Amino acid sequence: MKLIFALSLAFMLGLSPRPGTAMEFSSVEERMSAKDLQATGLEKLSPQELAALNAWLRKQFSRVAQTREREVAATYEAKAEVERIAKTFVSSAILGDFSGWSRRTMFRLENGQVWKQTNSDVWHVKTSDPVAVIEKSGFMDTWMLHVDGYDRKTHVTRVQ
Repeated sequence: MKLIFALSLAFMLGLSPRPGTAMEFSSVEERMSAKDLQATGLEKLSPQELAALNAWLRKQFSRVAQTREREVAATYEAKAEVERIAKTFVSSAILGDFSGWSRRTMFRLENGQVWKQTNSDVWHVKTSDPVAVIEKSGFMDTWMLHVDGYDRKTHVTRVQ
């Protein structure tokens, strides 16, 4: 019994496909050489016992395949959510000296992006290592920049 369980486990572990490939079941006889069947003692099984073993393996295979399909689907859903957020949210450190904004201020971010203030708001602050959080607002696809830890926002547009 331990031998059949070990064989079954080894068989199932060998089923993980490469991403994007379909999983197909193959029987013990298809997977093992005559020498391997003999070495494991499986050649002693009657045709009915071998069929029962393959049926059990097929059932296990189906569970593994379904789990894999759910994992792949969850991965794609998570990736889609990350892409959706990336289109509506940016968070990066502001490069250089930062003392707030004053009419058309340019913001160079550590991630390489450059944003420009589009309104005439004025706000002065002294802070070190500021992190800009830029969010897309729902109104007319405008972007708002605020600095972590402060309750002030200004309208911006991406320049680069």
